[in-house]
Amino acid sequence: MSNKTIWISIRAIKLHEFHSTLRIVGKSTDWSTGFIKLSEVQSGAIASFLKICSPLLLAYLVLNSLNSGFEISLTIQTVTASIPTAYFTVVCSLIYLFATLSLVHLLMTMTIRARWVANGFVHGFSGSMYGVLTGHDETALALPIFNNSFFTEKFHTSAFLTILLAVALFGLVIPFVALGCFLTQVQVAVALNGSTSFFEKIAAIFGIFLIASTAIYAVLFHIPLPMRKNVFRIRYGFLCSVSASFPHPRIEHWLHDDP
Repeated sequence: MSNKTIWISIRAIKLHEFHSTLRIVGKSTDWSTGFIKLSEVQSGAIASFLKICSPLLLAYLVLNSLNSGFEISLTIQTVTASIPTAYFTVVCSLIYLFATLSLVHLLMTMTIRARWVANGFVHGFSGSMYGVLTGHDETALALPIFNNSFFTEKFHTSAFLTILLAVALFGLVIPFVALGCFLTQVQVAVALNGSTSFFEKIAAIFGIFLIASTAIYAVLFHIPLPMRKNVFRIRYGFLCSVSASFPHPRIEHWLHDDP
């Protein structure tokens, strides 16, 4: 068996892992039930992402309005409460990491649901319209994507509108990335300032590490990485288990082969 290096992303492996599980579960699940379940998973992912992003938005407003001299201070009448900026931003950096994980999870669920909808193709049936009828899709009627084999566009208007919407939706990621840059900038200033305490500097450096780790994760999760086939697991874990005869007909060849 050839054991050449292949390039595949962790994202692709996770999608394959989910679809493999879905095929096993799907043996007793019809298309409509799977669609409703995946729609509920996607709705839950959206709610989770928005919920975790709310503290980040609040943190941005706090840092812009209450941050002064590497301290966040709030005065109510004659009472003043303050906290070092470094301690506040390191918590924000941790939330930013979890928000990124939640965003990736959301994008994965959207991809899986879209593939499930595509698998339910029947002439005259639209999976997105089925989502509208079941209350699991609130935008399908407004999207310029349609499935009609009786008409062909002359100017590809629907494709143009789809690209415009895709670019606009992708633009929503820009504020999220900008927030990470903003947190990094604030923590770098704290770490390099001579008047901050040792523990504040440690907190700021750890916050920078969290933001950097988030960026590295986001890149490495999606880009193809060099991998090799696990020949031993394929032969003795998979092929032997599905073989109709025991031992496997090629067992002697495998024993003399050096993978």
